[in-house]
Amino acid sequence: WADGARVLSGVSKFLLGVVAAEISSFVLAGAQWLPAIRGMLADFGGRPPAFTRLVLSPWWIWPWLIALVSSSAAVVTFVRRTRPRESWLVLVALAGLAVLIATLWGAYLPIFALAGSIRSE
Repeated sequence: WADGARVLSGVSKFLLGVVAAEISSFVLAGAQWLPAIRGMLADFGGRPPAFTRLVLSPWWIWPWLIALVSSSAAVVTFVRRTRPRESWLVLVALAGLAVLIATLWGAYLPIFALAGSIRSE
């Protein structure tokens, strides 16, 4: 850090803030939200779709969290030039967002299916 090569630009700081928000979302989802959804779907009865079972399994969110933390730390530590560092941080942030969206969609998939089968007569 003393040679100035590790100084983060404003864009890099913003992207690290986005990644930090995603990390917080992963922790909250894994600790609070996904267990609540699991309980709600257990009350519905029946077997949820395969993708829902995958995202609600206890091991789904934590490996993604570890990957997000380690990849962002590796980018900040090992990529010295500003432009490539920002590009890699954009990819890390987009990957984290994609996993969060897939988790949300997968968890609510049975509810969407149930809502789609309701008909008024």
